[in-house]
Amino acid sequence: MREVLADLHAYVRGDRFRGLYFDVTLEKSAEDPDIQPVAPLESGLVLASLLADTSKMNEARQAYMKLAAEYPASPEVPEALGYLAWRQGNHDDVRADFARAVELGSKNARMYYEYAAMAGQAGDSGKLQIKLLRKAVDLDPEYYEARLHLGFQLMSESDYTGALAAFARLKRVEPEHAFAFFQAMAYAAYRTGDKEGARSSAKRAAEVAAGPDQKTQVEQLLASLDQHPGERLRTMEGAPEREPQPDPEPEPEKPKALQQRETVVVPQMPRRIPLSSVEGTLDQIDCLGNTARLRITAAGRQVRLLIDKPNAIDVRGAKAGSFTMTCGPQKARSPVRVEFEPKVNNELGTTGLVRVLEMK
Repeated sequence: MREVLADLHAYVRGDRFRGLYFDVTLEKSAEDPDIQPVAPLESGLVLASLLADTSKMNEARQAYMKLAAEYPASPEVPEALGYLAWRQGNHDDVRADFARAVELGSKNARMYYEYAAMAGQAGDSGKLQIKLLRKAVDLDPEYYEARLHLGFQLMSESDYTGALAAFARLKRVEPEHAFAFFQAMAYAAYRTGDKEGARSSAKRAAEVAAGPDQKTQVEQLLASLDQHPGERLRTMEGAPEREPQPDPEPEPEKPKALQQRETVVVPQMPRRIPLSSVEGTLDQIDCLGNTARLRITAAGRQVRLLIDKPNAIDVRGAKAGSFTMTCGPQKARSPVRVEFEPKVNNELGTTGLVRVLEMK
């Protein structure tokens, strides 16, 4: 603090400033910007957000409640109230506020996705989660996490045709999801009668399988596909209707014999807690014994995330997948992208657990 204060006094007393000149051509909008007044709702939301970011939670809530009374039809206000409750760890209030935002017609794809996560953690019906995830991908067709988890949720509800349709819209699959994705594709194709498609996806799953457990699962699935090779396959559109046949004459009852049953290993779904993500600059790392807290500036606000398992983080973009953690302010202020599991720690002031750290 003494150094900061000394720099401030030197700046105030200074009678000259150092600078550099650059010969550049600015866009017209930079030289003559189009300035418009901010709507009262928008400015009110920004001011309330600033109160929350400075830990004035009660004042922030009062500001949001005032906006809710003035703009009862605005979905942005209950959305903001929901995220405020999330930061305070009030999950019941989060779900209630998000539900209100949905009722008012929110257009925030991220809110639908994270509401689905909250619903899953609270044990709400799978149908509600599917409805929320469908809305998220309708609003943002390129929302990778939402579409991936929509497919898995449809699988858990035995809607295999719907799951295949959701998976088919994915343009990429992250390496950590590859095995579960191809295994689910194989099982869904099998359940819809497409054994060739199932076999193709199972082979892809075998290529990315890691460890004996995953390899055994793929082997069992491939073995089950070969049990009845002569069976006529049903397409996803359904088999053609057969002409009605007369009822056969009843035959004498035969002694019951043991029948060979087709056994298929149901794929294990990945963890149902969807990951959120944030991009910004890494400003500071607070070392807390065996854990650490990241301070990231994103979109003008600070986000605090906890590293609870330093050795289990998927580090990307660094050499050899490593990252040297230096405590304190970060001189480089490196741009980062962090994927995290939403979980509030009121004591540390964090809103999530770091699972992926990508250095830009």
